[in-house]
Amino acid sequence: MKDVKSKKQICARRRKVFVISLILFSICMHMVISLNREYRYAGRKSRWQKSNLEYVEGVPVLGEYNQYLEDVLAQCKSAIDKTNELREQYSYLNWQNYEQVKIASCLKLYLSDEFQTSASDSIYAVYKPSENTVLVMEFYVDRIDMYFLMRIIIHELMHCLTYNTGLSGGLYEGIAEILCKQVCEQNFINYTENELYKYDVWVVQMLENTFGRQKLIYMAYYNILNDVIDKYTHNFYGEKMFTVLNNLSYLLQNNTQRRIIFDIHRKTMLRIIQDVLVHLTVNYCKEDFCEGNRTEILMNCKDQLQVKEDYFKMLFGEEGTQ
Repeated sequence: MKDVKSKKQICARRRKVFVISLILFSICMHMVISLNREYRYAGRKSRWQKSNLEYVEGVPVLGEYNQYLEDVLAQCKSAIDKTNELREQYSYLNWQNYEQVKIASCLKLYLSDEFQTSASDSIYAVYKPSENTVLVMEFYVDRIDMYFLMRIIIHELMHCLTYNTGLSGGLYEGIAEILCKQVCEQNFINYTENELYKYDVWVVQMLENTFGRQKLIYMAYYNILNDVIDKYTHNFYGEKMFTVLNNLSYLLQNNTQRRIIFDIHRKTMLRIIQDVLVHLTVNYCKEDFCEGNRTEILMNCKDQLQVKEDYFKMLFGEEGTQ
């Protein structure tokens, strides 16, 4: 009987060992597949809690009429009008609003019921669509260089031209920045990069590399860009990418007290955004109409990567594409 029991116990133990080994093997395989799948970052890891950032219009406290601002606005519009082919290339933008846009000084600005900005917040100006008005913080009007003020107002005028309720915040700011830079450089106005918009500009530059600037702005303005991104990646990845970008921009603007936490979140969010952008670029380059400049587009994409990891390098090879 002891021999029989011992054999049964041995068999039971073997079965347990086999089951445990099978479970461990399955877990390992799942981890390997998860780490090497095409959408490593833009899949499960992209479940990101939305921030409280909202692009809502506030109620400004307007200052008195300022002739100096009117004169600077006229110079800014003259520079925009002189920029080569800007109106011809983007004739569908809000040129009527641009012609009628107003400017005023602003003592304080309430972006929401809870968020009030003043001069100490380093917000120089905003564009208020409902009133078609550029609002400049009164504190800065006589305290900053005229050419720096022009750079600020030109950025807001680009918002006037490209305003569309369907644009995400990050894309809205990124497009305004690249058009502002184009106007400033062609009119010899000193252009200074805004650190707070660096990731918004980066995403726009990556998309511009893929589609070209004119096509990108057209798709963004008419709210079809997300559909095109989804076509070459996965459904809703365009919306997901811009949601993460908006949150990243929010963290960048509110990171002074939590620098370490911000740095951790920043790299994770950059991976998610970059995952979608690289897949978009690689898959888009498979189209026949990209044959002539396919190599250039892929090389530019590699050069603009924010996160340098083997995973992203792999995506440019055959095994990394869909």
